[in-house]
Amino acid sequence: MLLKKTNIIILTLVCIVLAVSTFLYLSSTASSLSQTNSRLLSRSCGIHYSPDFDLRCYYYRTHESAGFLLPLALLNPINQDGKALDERDLLVYIPGGPGQGHMTGPDEISHWMEWLKERQSTFDVLLFDPRGTGDGKPAAQCSAYLSKVRELIATAPELSEEYRILNNTLTKCFDEYGQKLAKTFPALDQKHLYDVFATRYQAEDINGMVKSLGYERAHLWGVSYGTRLALAAATYDVVKSLILESVYPFSKGLYNDGIELYRNSFNTHDRLYRSYRKHYGQPVSDYRSLYRRALSRLQEKPLTLVLKSWKDDGEVAFTLTGMRLLEFSFSTLYSPHLYDAYYTGIEAYAESGEVNDALLLSLEYFVNNIVDDQFSATVYFATECLDGQSEKSDDLNFVFDGFPEVEAYFTEGFAYDFCKDYGFSTELAVSDLKYTSKPTLIVSGEFDPITPPDWGGALEEILPEAQHITLYDTGHAGLKGVYCNWRFLNEFINTGNVNVNIKCMAEPLWP
Repeated sequence: MLLKKTNIIILTLVCIVLAVSTFLYLSSTASSLSQTNSRLLSRSCGIHYSPDFDLRCYYYRTHESAGFLLPLALLNPINQDGKALDERDLLVYIPGGPGQGHMTGPDEISHWMEWLKERQSTFDVLLFDPRGTGDGKPAAQCSAYLSKVRELIATAPELSEEYRILNNTLTKCFDEYGQKLAKTFPALDQKHLYDVFATRYQAEDINGMVKSLGYERAHLWGVSYGTRLALAAATYDVVKSLILESVYPFSKGLYNDGIELYRNSFNTHDRLYRSYRKHYGQPVSDYRSLYRRALSRLQEKPLTLVLKSWKDDGEVAFTLTGMRLLEFSFSTLYSPHLYDAYYTGIEAYAESGEVNDALLLSLEYFVNNIVDDQFSATVYFATECLDGQSEKSDDLNFVFDGFPEVEAYFTEGFAYDFCKDYGFSTELAVSDLKYTSKPTLIVSGEFDPITPPDWGGALEEILPEAQHITLYDTGHAGLKGVYCNWRFLNEFINTGNVNVNIKCMAEPLWP
């Protein structure tokens, strides 16, 4: 018994020594980085120690004296065999939006640790919240805008009135946040404070973060808008390769593109709906007919509902109108796991006016994404306006096969142009940025409504060293959630060979 107690005491002491040594190592590393680089400030990760990763969290200051504080989370797998930072490869994950953040919280870090461990990653990973998003400082969140959105979606105002109210509220949000920017960047021209959200300036953040952390080789995994940021950052020497998921080329994403994307969404739905009907042994029918029947009911009487809120287990009041059916139809294509519920719900409603559980489920996803308080509308509009996404042609083709509601949707959008009305610098558009010649993997989703596969195919033709892959039975930004032979990721990062064998398979569309 004495021997056992002695062994337990020794084992306990060894564990304590190891824990203290690990803590001192991480603390000294973080401290030394912070002391040698004024742009890094240590912060808590809010997560317990993991035996598989060295985890370090910082704030990165975008300027030596004054600037944004961007939260960083650096995940180092412990299988690095004592390699120094400048001997390792770093994968930087760039979220979409623009306006999406909250990438560095405990839940997100834990998710990435599990994901990387399962795929036996051989590289370090950097997560960060872009300017103005997530837990960064100063954060660009406007509760007044979100409150107004919740208020409006509960009712059925005229589209022009809805645009007017939201534009006025957004202007107030910009003026309010502009005061914070003026304090953060006192040397900037007060008329162009929002220039700080231009893609070319945010690309500088990636270069600065990588170098401040001590790496000499970085690979960028951009998602949606993050692909544009990755393309802009590719000019820096430290960047060695790119993974572009649901890609936004510099020449795409303009207002005029939206018209074509909405038109194409009907064609995509038609393909899917025919497949849905065939799967369930029903006579093949076209989606446009289904859509018209549902639209007719909503024009006669909008559908008022109370849906579950994901944030606080509360409720969200929502009124589905003919105009909102268009947005509902379009946004559903983002997520293949909703297709079955969407068609089941819309069919029942179109035929009998029934609101079944399937319709409630798909509407719940739609509405909760609208009122997502983790998304910054301020950052979204600032970046889009600066990048030149609001550019419009005077000669537009509003041909939507007999859907005047779609024509009205874009016509009203022209009448209320926030970018033009508020005033943004016109010299910062992304259209004059240069494309990269570095190894690039481009990944598209077959049914993606907002960054369709033909955009990825066109970019592959432009880039000298690129491979374009279409993930079948997937929507927008679905790579991380599908089954793949993830060995390709290690191979691509280690070799830069774009001709890696990528085999991915999504879940079946129909249960």
